[in-house]
Amino acid sequence: MKNLLKVMASGLLLFALSACSTDGSDYAFTTKPNERVGLALPDETRVRINAGTGLDYNVKKFDRELSIEGEAFFQVANQSASFTIETANGKVFVPRSAEVNVWSRGDILEVSVFGGNAEIRTKGNKVIKSLTMGRAARVLGKKLDSEWSVDAPGAPGWMRGKSEFTNIPFAYVIREMEAQFGISIDPNNVDVKQLYTGSFINADLNTALNMVFSNQGIQYELIENSKFRLIQ
Repeated sequence: MKNLLKVMASGLLLFALSACSTDGSDYAFTTKPNERVGLALPDETRVRINAGTGLDYNVKKFDRELSIEGEAFFQVANQSASFTIETANGKVFVPRSAEVNVWSRGDILEVSVFGGNAEIRTKGNKVIKSLTMGRAARVLGKKLDSEWSVDAPGAPGWMRGKSEFTNIPFAYVIREMEAQFGISIDPNNVDVKQLYTGSFINADLNTALNMVFSNQGIQYELIENSKFRLIQ
């Protein structure tokens, strides 16, 4: 049994999920670098999934819970039951319909609310931060790190072709660039703890490299296929 993914706006791809369990109930997949897809969940929630992102859920007994590693934008359908997004860094709890972007890689979790309300919770369901429409927050190392405003109603920058960052350690910008383009970057002696606010274009690697590194006075070199090294 396969679950049909519905094409949405922004040139999203169409593909089918393949089962990873013997009873065909669990579905897991990962988008490739430069691949972004859209799907409709059994409860009519719509999800747009960024590049380099893994998502899985139980399609046979879907209980409005799923898990991700990477980034996705959820247009949560209005149902009687709440909706929960599991990550390695905690949970995102949506009590009713909402539009929420979730980004979780390594030990960082960012949640931006473009409609409705959401809560960032620990795995034990303790509330870390409650967010209303137009608010975003970051959990770093499972602790609240910062919060800020986003334009709402609206959509995350990556759906408009840009990965955007707000006052974030440089290491996470590098990590996201690796996920978006399928490359590896050796930071060499660059201070990856310095804070960065800015963006890079997702459609072109050379433009992205210039936007992030050249603008920071950091040089880079290709040392072998898809492997770069920073020079400062």
